[in-house]
Amino acid sequence: MRRRTFSPPGVSAKTEAGWTLAALGAALLWSLGGPVRIKRAWDRVRDALEKYDMRIWEPEFPECLGVALYGFGIVAAGLVVLAAWHYAFFYRGARSDYLMRRLPDRWELHLRCLAVPVTGLLLTAILAAALFFAYRAYFFHCQSEFYEFAHSYL
Repeated sequence: MRRRTFSPPGVSAKTEAGWTLAALGAALLWSLGGPVRIKRAWDRVRDALEKYDMRIWEPEFPECLGVALYGFGIVAAGLVVLAAWHYAFFYRGARSDYLMRRLPDRWELHLRCLAVPVTGLLLTAILAAALFFAYRAYFFHCQSEFYEFAHSYL
């Protein structure tokens, strides 16, 4: 039985998957600034309450999160470009897309062009959504801590 390949000829799917995982790791590291900004925002509100004893505006979640999840959008855009590059690989030069369409498995061209980018997009979306909800939960945790402090302070 022939081994399936998930990338165009001459391109290593393992290498592309490795670069995709490295980009996701960089986006994850970048996103770790989100909880830091959330904690700082609530600390500023707490400090203002201690110093001035006046009505304070609570921080909003999107303001606190800032650009923490933008790295995942950059990774997703890169994966879309990778998919376009895979298709361009077959459409230039000898036009091997005609040969790929005549193979018994008519989905071979799409499998080779989209396997790594679509898998990477799914991983990116899952990781970004999980981090979004984790950061949202952390925001509510900091908010409840502030309310406890505010009730004990006032």
